[in-house]
Amino acid sequence: MDLDDARRYRWADHRSVLIASRRDRSPQPSPVVRCVDDEGRAL
Repeated sequence: MDLDDARRYRWADHRSVLIASRRDRSPQPSPVVRCVDDEGRAL
């Protein structure tokens, strides 16, 4: 995937998953919603 393809995908899909670690080092997935500002930066 090149950079232009990644940018187009970023605009098309706003869902992501954040993976954090619990104290016992097991994964903690959390759904997050992201957006893109007017300058194309992911927020």
